Amino acid sequence: SVVRLTKDHVFEIPGPGRKVLSQVLGLGDPDMEVSPDISELEYKDQTKYLVCTNGINRALTGREIAKILCDGNSIENQAKELVDSAVRLGSRDDITVILCKLEKE
Repeated sequence: SVVRLTKDHVFEIPGPGRKVLSQVLGLGDPDMEVSPDISELEYKDQTKYLVCTNGINRALTGREIAKILCDGNSIENQAKELVDSAVRLGSRDDITVILCKLEKE
């Protein structure tokens, strides 16, 4: 299953295609206060963590993402498939994926 751990920090304002980031690092006013999403999670072997931009989560549904992440391929191939799928679906946003899997040694 796929569980969303953070929320989208983009909100729309009146007008076509007008969006504003409410949380951003490295840009804007240096005095702007940023409150990162922080979670403490219980370790579970074989858990995968996906960090992605809107180009992925606006192009693919949660079910489509889960299907790719559970397909049995390597995480490298799964990350590539997420990007390729978003491109194939015509994502109009930036597409970035970080995918890792926790494993006991």
